[in-house]
Amino acid sequence: MFDYFFSFDREKHLIYGKILIPSWSESILQLGLPAWRPGRYQLQNFPKNLLNIEATQGNLPVNVKKKDWRTWEFEVQDGGQIEINYIYYAFELNAGSSYVHRDYVYLNSVNFTLFHPSQSEFRIHIESEEKIAGGIAFDKQGNWQTSTFSSLYDWFDSPLLFGTHLKEYPFTAAGVPFYLWIQGETDLPMDIVLMDLQRVAEYQIEIFGEFPEPEYHFLLIVPPHSYYHGVEHRKSTVMVLGEHGRLGISSYQDLLGLASHELFHAWNICKIRPKELLPYDYTQACYFDTCFVAEGITTYMGDRTLLDSGVFSREQYRHELETTLRRHFDFSEPAYQSLLTSSFDLWVDGYEQGVPGKKVSVYHKGAIVALMLDVYIRKGSKGSSLETYMKELYNIFGNLSKGYDYKEIIEIAQNQTSIPLASYYEDFVAGTAPIFEACKEALEYFDFRLVRKENTVVLEDILAQENV
Repeated sequence: MFDYFFSFDREKHLIYGKILIPSWSESILQLGLPAWRPGRYQLQNFPKNLLNIEATQGNLPVNVKKKDWRTWEFEVQDGGQIEINYIYYAFELNAGSSYVHRDYVYLNSVNFTLFHPSQSEFRIHIESEEKIAGGIAFDKQGNWQTSTFSSLYDWFDSPLLFGTHLKEYPFTAAGVPFYLWIQGETDLPMDIVLMDLQRVAEYQIEIFGEFPEPEYHFLLIVPPHSYYHGVEHRKSTVMVLGEHGRLGISSYQDLLGLASHELFHAWNICKIRPKELLPYDYTQACYFDTCFVAEGITTYMGDRTLLDSGVFSREQYRHELETTLRRHFDFSEPAYQSLLTSSFDLWVDGYEQGVPGKKVSVYHKGAIVALMLDVYIRKGSKGSSLETYMKELYNIFGNLSKGYDYKEIIEIAQNQTSIPLASYYEDFVAGTAPIFEACKEALEYFDFRLVRKENTVVLEDILAQENV
């Protein structure tokens, strides 16, 4: 069994890693850092932060050789404990990278854990006297806290947060324990925050019929600078959000939108996955062309559930939807790439805007095609919607025994509605046909009017205009 020990220099922002391996039967031990991380489907350069690595076996040094950009080889003997020591720099606060600060530590283990693809059960030892948030049970012995893991997937998808001023706010939704952890300054009314998060969680649980984990943790870090980002994990999310070092009422709508989006991922990607991500292979890029399902539907449904749960007013929802529409129509239409190609090329181009006119966003155009599919299902069925479609995907794929492909998600969608969907997928998902008029028509079903004004688009509320 591998034993990992992690200690920290909080002033220098360093993680000190030590791995103890009882023995190794081969002459070469090969360990590597992951090539990517959960929630971000592009290659990552974690090795750039690894400052030093060395190893011993017994009292003798072990020769260490860099094999490629993320892998090291250790020349070891048969028998005898191997000790590997390394130093990792962690001082980038963006929800996906680890961050060691004098007041707190955020660990995204996939950044800095050297691993062998075949390893199974292992122990993690963390040097800290503080309570560790994130849903992992640790046994405390002196300055060290220990937990045993049965798979790399659990460890790599379990971020941790601990610090001297970390605040914990528990609540329950549909009988499931939830926890909001806040590191940083906020003047939000916490009773209202917890009530709104409870309503969102209960509504999403009602959609799927159950919550896929025994508990869930919102890990919220308020940064010293203005920032907005979140990353989904199996039973938690990490959110970095705030303005100029505080989280105030001006950021509250952003907080709710981010929390709702990330929570929806507890089903959509953490359980409902494309076949290319079953299981996760952290040694290489895992190309798939259906990221618009994971991120586009989640973007749309995250905001939609805020409206349908009563947490957002219709005007708040209109504002969020208009923002999504503008991000597509103002910056990404027309584009050479389809949603399918843009999904695949996340591993190539990343999540930035990139070359003008090349690609579309799996979030923004993905949300638009999700809205349109929602309308087509509603129009062509008796009481069904995108909610029933997602529940069906969860019923089929949610146990992680198999993943979906593009053909299957089309077939399951078509089973939800009498309206033919072939041209919808051909034109707007696999193709690059202009989507404005089709989107405009779909929005009218919800009594919204999409209009072009100067260099942008405006979403008007027909119901509000009629009531004036």
